[in-house]
Amino acid sequence: MIRAETLMKKIDSDLVEDDELILQLSGYLKDNPNVADNEIMEMIENELGIKREIKKLNKKVDYQSRGNSADTPRQSNELESFDDFNSI
Repeated sequence: MIRAETLMKKIDSDLVEDDELILQLSGYLKDNPNVADNEIMEMIENELGIKREIKKLNKKVDYQSRGNSADTPRQSNELESFDDFNSI
């Protein structure tokens, strides 16, 4: 079960909360212990429609949005609305 949770965390940390999915994967891993982790992850990603590129992009967007909080002063060359085009 630990291997199943670890694999799910690598794909998407939210998947660890899906008990049914973890149990299904645990059963598969028990029946097929010699299957490589990367092969299992690829199968899960294909089944769930999750692509690594999308996951990386989501993390990048999330990271950038956290870095641009309301506390961060706006630089003069940043645009917030179409009206800002006139001020450039």
